[in-house]
Amino acid sequence: MKKLISLVAFCLATLVMNAQLPTALGDFILGSSTSSVEETLNAKGLNKVEIGLFRESTYAYGDTDVPEEGAKIKISFPLSNPYIYAGEKWQYVNIYFYQGKVFKIEFRTGSWYEGGGSASMIKDCQNTYKTLEKKMNSQYAKYRKKGINERTESGEGRIVLNYSDGKNTIAVEHTYYEYEEVSVSLSLFDTALDKKACPWIYE
Repeated sequence: MKKLISLVAFCLATLVMNAQLPTALGDFILGSSTSSVEETLNAKGLNKVEIGLFRESTYAYGDTDVPEEGAKIKISFPLSNPYIYAGEKWQYVNIYFYQGKVFKIEFRTGSWYEGGGSASMIKDCQNTYKTLEKKMNSQYAKYRKKGINERTESGEGRIVLNYSDGKNTIAVEHTYYEYEEVSVSLSLFDTALDKKACPWIYE
């Protein structure tokens, strides 16, 4: 009988664990302190700098719309040595803080400069988006929420996929505006803290 109870308890615990989205993306964990994030970066050989445009793997504190902190950690990786996560290559990792704790982790790649999106980069971003969409739908289909689709007939605009378990949210965004921007991002955030830190997004 005790074995049966233990088995039932284990199964219920497993169901609870499987009912949640992850709390980490790559090396970064929601709820981590600034110092623990810096330790992770230092262990990977990344150095803190005071500028925002990089050629090497570096990180810096940059501007953010989160008034409680006034900064976010912006990590840059060279195209020759990108950050690898979910089998995809990322140029940038942005870590957002709310009251000293990580509430949002964002991976980004692409170009945000006029004319900066080469044909190969456009194709890479499209492929990355399609791969992520397939993975997210395979792993988290039951958490799929209404997203954003602002594509025009020419294919310009953006698509945002959202997956939420009520506590955390994963978002995949693909943006393409010819001669302006081509990018794809993958983010994980604490839903409640995101609403507190950035309430205008939810208005």
